[in-house]
Amino acid sequence: MDVPIQKKKFSNQKLGLALGVLAIIALIVYVIFQTSGGSKLNVEKERISINTVSNNVFQENIPVNGIVLPITTIYLDALEGGRVEEKFVEDGAILKKGEPILRLSNTDLELSLINQETSVYNLLTQMQISQNAARQNTINRQNQFTDVENNLIEAERVYNLNKRLYDKGAIGRMDYESSENNYNYQKERMKLSKQVLSEDTISSKLEVNQARNSYARTQSALELMRKKVGDLVVRAPIDGQLTSLDAEIGQSINKGTRLGQVDVVSGYKVRVDIDEHYISRIYNGQTGTFTLNNKTYTLVIKKVFTQVTNGRFQVDMKFEGDVPEGIRRGQNLQIRVALSAEKEALLIAKGGFFQKTGGNWIFKVSEDGNTAYKVNIRLGSQNTEYYEVLDGLNPGDKVVTSSYDSFGDTEETPFFQNFYAGGPRSLRGFESNTLGPRSTEAPCYEFNYSEGTCPNLIDTDADGIVDYPYYNPYANSNTQRNPIGGNIKIEGSLQLIFRLPFIEDQRSMRSAFFFDFGNVFSDNCKEYQINCYKPAIEDLRYSYGVGVTWITGFGPMSFAISKPTNAGQFEETEEFQFTVGNVF
Repeated sequence: MDVPIQKKKFSNQKLGLALGVLAIIALIVYVIFQTSGGSKLNVEKERISINTVSNNVFQENIPVNGIVLPITTIYLDALEGGRVEEKFVEDGAILKKGEPILRLSNTDLELSLINQETSVYNLLTQMQISQNAARQNTINRQNQFTDVENNLIEAERVYNLNKRLYDKGAIGRMDYESSENNYNYQKERMKLSKQVLSEDTISSKLEVNQARNSYARTQSALELMRKKVGDLVVRAPIDGQLTSLDAEIGQSINKGTRLGQVDVVSGYKVRVDIDEHYISRIYNGQTGTFTLNNKTYTLVIKKVFTQVTNGRFQVDMKFEGDVPEGIRRGQNLQIRVALSAEKEALLIAKGGFFQKTGGNWIFKVSEDGNTAYKVNIRLGSQNTEYYEVLDGLNPGDKVVTSSYDSFGDTEETPFFQNFYAGGPRSLRGFESNTLGPRSTEAPCYEFNYSEGTCPNLIDTDADGIVDYPYYNPYANSNTQRNPIGGNIKIEGSLQLIFRLPFIEDQRSMRSAFFFDFGNVFSDNCKEYQINCYKPAIEDLRYSYGVGVTWITGFGPMSFAISKPTNAGQFEETEEFQFTVGNVF
C-alpha cells in the first residue's frame, strides 16, 4: 500500500537561520561600504566643543574629595561590660567633662567589689590582732630585761663586796668564787637579753611594715575595684558634642564596645583621600582651595598618613583664615590641592579628547572653520580645568576638545552647518541626505567648447565682486549638484505594528507598516539655488512601506521596503534599505 508523503514546509528554525545568514551578509556589505573611501567624517558643530589655545597663568593641581571632621574626636568605649540601665542624655547633646551619659549594671562586678571590701576588713582585723600581740610580747620582753638588769646590778654589788672581804680574809674562797660566778652569769644573761630585745624590736617593725604594705595593696585593689564599678557609669571625657551614640536601655554591652564619640566643636578639619600616585608629591604645608556659596576658602595640609589602603592614602587639612559658616561634620568638599607654584603657560581646556588620544594628538580647526585635522602635540602638567601644552600648538589655535569616540580613524572632520534628511533613519525610500537644497554650478564665462572646460570666475568691472550671478560657496566644478542641507528640517512618521505570519515566537522581531514625511528647507534661498524651498506643506516628501526589525545577538537589524510618492527631480530614491544598530 502506497503511503502519501507530505511535502515538507520550512520550519521556524530554518526560516530564522535563513534570515540570520541574510542579515550577516548584509552586515558585511554594510561594513565594507562604511569603511571604503577616504578617512573623512562629517560632524555637526553643535555636538562638539571647540576651544582656543591661549597663554595664561597655570598651576598644577589635582581634584580630591574631603570630608569635614571635628578638630578633635574622643571615642567612648565601654571600659566594663554590662546591661544598659539608664540613659542620661541623647545623641547630639552638648556635654561638660565628667557629665554622665549612661549607666550600666554588672552584678558580677558588684559582687566582686563586696568580696574585696570584706577581704580588706578581715585583713585589717588580723592586723590589729597581730599588732596587739606584738605589743604585748614587747612588754614582756622589756619586763624580762628589767629583771635581768636588776639581777646583774645585785650580782655586781655582792661580787665587789665579797672581793674586798676575801682580800682581807673575812670570807672563804668558796663564797668569793660563788659571787664571782653569779656576777659573770648575770653579765652574760644581760648581754643575751639585750640581743633578744633588739631582735624582737626589728622583728616587730618588720611585721608591722609587712602588715601595712599588705593592707595598702589590698586597699589599692579595693579602690581599683570601686573604680571598675564606677566605670559602669559612662561619662564625658571632655567638653563637646555627643555623636554616634549606639546604646539602648536593656541592651547588653561587651567590654571594649564602641558606644559613641564626643566631638570638640570649637573647630573643624578636613580628611582627604588622595591617589597613591601622588604620595611622593604631598607634604605638610601644601595648600588647597574649595568654593562654597560663591566664596573660596583655603586649607593647609597638617598631617600626612603614609599608609596606603586600596590605592589611596589620607591627609588632614585645616582651615587657613575664614571658616565657612554653617559647615557641619560629615559634609563633603570638592578640593583642589596645589602641586606646583603658579607660572605662565600655553593652555588648552580639558575635555573628552584625552581619553582617545592620550594627549599625543588633537583635531585642530582650520582657519576657515569648516574642517579640523589631526596634529601631533605634547602635553605637560594638568589641573582640573586645563592641560599645559609643551609642543604642537600656538596661541590662538582652535581645537576640538570634546570626545572623539564617534570619530573612528578619521583624519579630517568637515563640520555640518545645516540639517540633512533622507535615508533609513530619516525618510525611508530616499537615499541618505538627498533631500533639500543642492549645490549650484559655478557661473561660467567664455566657455571653451573645444576643450569642454570653464575658466575661473572673472570680474569684468574690476570692482572686487564677481559678476552676477554671485559666486555660490557650495558650487562644484562638476554637474553632480550635491546636497548642501538647510537650516530648517521637518520630519515625521506614522507606523502600524502587525504580527508576521508563520513565525510563532516574535519576541525578538517587530514588523510595521509606515508612512514617512518631511523635507529640508531654507529661509535664505537664492534665485539661482537648486531644489531650495521655504517651509511649505506642498513641498513635503512622502513615502510608505513595510519595515522589519530583528533583535540579534550583535545588535538590532532593520529592513525596510518603501515607495516614495513625490520624489523631486534631484532627489534619489532607494526602495530597499538596511541598517544595523537602530530600531525604527
